[in-house]
Amino acid sequence: MKTAIIYARHITLRKKEDDISTQVFICKDYAKRNNLEIIKIYADCSNCKLKSYIDFENMIEEVKTLKPNKIILSSMLILGRYLKQIKKFINACKKRKVEVVFVDYEENPYSKLLKNLLKRSLV
Repeated sequence: MKTAIIYARHITLRKKEDDISTQVFICKDYAKRNNLEIIKIYADCSNCKLKSYIDFENMIEEVKTLKPNKIILSSMLILGRYLKQIKKFINACKKRKVEVVFVDYEENPYSKLLKNLLKRSLV
């Protein structure tokens, strides 16, 4: 069975963003439907913009030893609003042979189009 890590982040000032429990539920549901074993869940919560997120940093370090097949996030927006940050994270994961899955893209009927646009913008 393939393994996965879940990462959730919630900034309390963002009213439209799903809370951590909702994000984790969405990611667990995706993992179950795709026969993935969750080996660890990371979550950061804050009431303002931080320069670093402790669990995110821990996850990046622990990926080296946990060696999951995938990292599951409910949305690309969990990583921030800037493509440069998202690109840096995805590229770091690719180097470690870990696939990053954004559930909102996987579940979207236009996911092929979105994936192609994302690939072009990150190259």
